[in-house]
Amino acid sequence: MTFILNVTEKTPKESSSVPSARERSSPFDLDLSGESSSFDLSSLKGSILNIKEFIMTSVMFPQLFQSLSKNYLNESDACQDFNKALEAIQQAYWTYVDNIYSQHTFLPKLSWYEFAYLSVKTNYPNTLGLHFNTYFKQFDFYQKEKPVCGIVCLDKTGQFVLLVKGVTWSFPKGKKHDNESEADCAIRECFEETGLKLTVNPNQVIHMVRPKPITLFIVQGVDMYQPLKCCKYEITRSKWVPIYKLPYYRLMGGKAVYSVLTS
Repeated sequence: MTFILNVTEKTPKESSSVPSARERSSPFDLDLSGESSSFDLSSLKGSILNIKEFIMTSVMFPQLFQSLSKNYLNESDACQDFNKALEAIQQAYWTYVDNIYSQHTFLPKLSWYEFAYLSVKTNYPNTLGLHFNTYFKQFDFYQKEKPVCGIVCLDKTGQFVLLVKGVTWSFPKGKKHDNESEADCAIRECFEETGLKLTVNPNQVIHMVRPKPITLFIVQGVDMYQPLKCCKYEITRSKWVPIYKLPYYRLMGGKAVYSVLTS
């Protein structure tokens, strides 16, 4: 059952900001708890009088960024492909919010823009750092054009579908990484946003052609009573809703999914 649709329904306005954080396995090996750490975060407790001043002047943050930057591109390669450089910084940002700030809440909660700015100024001060706002805006556009993949999770009765809420309600989904298959992206995003480890059938899929490609795999027989583990900061809620209520939600691809499920 493969559906290929040219969908012209209006796309709900996406947030202009990059998602704040995800619950995912970290590609970074960062130890902030033991003696092997290059700095002692606990010593900073109670010392922050002005968070913005602390962010901009503390010698601890350059060290923190260096610890997070093991997978960063070197400055020469970053100049060749600034989108790749900012993607690596984005991975570090999710690591900071999920695995560092969540355990050391006396640290400032940085926005994606603040984190990217400080990280670029630390790692690429003489290249990307000279025109950061230009590169950041181009990266934001680059991200919005990337294909999106996700999973439409149906319960065992086939009458309920799982939705998650970030900025708006949606199916579990997200942007596809380069060199990642649509199926792998859908499985990864669903796990990151719900904690569900699912497999997908390549023949149970809806392809939508919009300003950017959207692929949603249909997975049936999901246990709606198992606990879900949402991302700490990106996903605030999740719920199972009757299929007949899908038209009441402004979902990306919602009309197409509803049409397929009720046909």
